[in-house]
Amino acid sequence: MATPLFIAFELLLCIHLESQYVVNLKIVFVPLLAFETAILIDNIRMCRALMPGDEESMSDEAIWETLPHFWVAISMVFFIAATTFTLLKLSGDIAALGWWDLFINFG
Repeated sequence: MATPLFIAFELLLCIHLESQYVVNLKIVFVPLLAFETAILIDNIRMCRALMPGDEESMSDEAIWETLPHFWVAISMVFFIAATTFTLLKLSGDIAALGWWDLFINFG
């Protein structure tokens, strides 16, 4: 799942560095942000669906079933932040945001 996001980031970065904009970067990044937000919402929904009810006890099996969705949801929060910062950097809206800030956020 992360591979298409990194490929899109690299392609947009190459387009930016060539200084030949074929499309507006905000138009390109909005569907990517919507896709990442949908993944975040879906994983949060799955975490809540897999959790035991009020009268049931929390077993090891329930924890192991929920854990992957929880970690994907946490990582998607950072992906959304990194994509937003990348959009702001490439658009020139925030001049104080450096490339190292983006690399640290993606890392």
